[in-house]
Amino acid sequence: MLIKKTMSEDQELTNKNIQTRLEALESESTIMTAFFYAVIETCPDTEKLKSSFLAASEHLIANSTNTAVSDDYIRKSIRYRELLMQWIDQRTLNNL
Repeated sequence: MLIKKTMSEDQELTNKNIQTRLEALESESTIMTAFFYAVIETCPDTEKLKSSFLAASEHLIANSTNTAVSDDYIRKSIRYRELLMQWIDQRTLNNL
């Protein structure tokens, strides 16, 4: 009985630790999204931003395909890149 209780407490502690780490990542992602939006909105050369961002993101996504990440991770990375590209494209259109 004591062993089960300890294992249960260990699992609870692990779950709390994971939840705390996920919350930290979510908050970082939210703030980084706001930062990216601000960079896009204030960038004087959106074409250069777009080409630099595409090159860097392609490199990162290609590297992640060679690691032990899930296909879902790669799909989400591509979707997030597409969202940021929409913002860049919209900014470019607004400057015309």
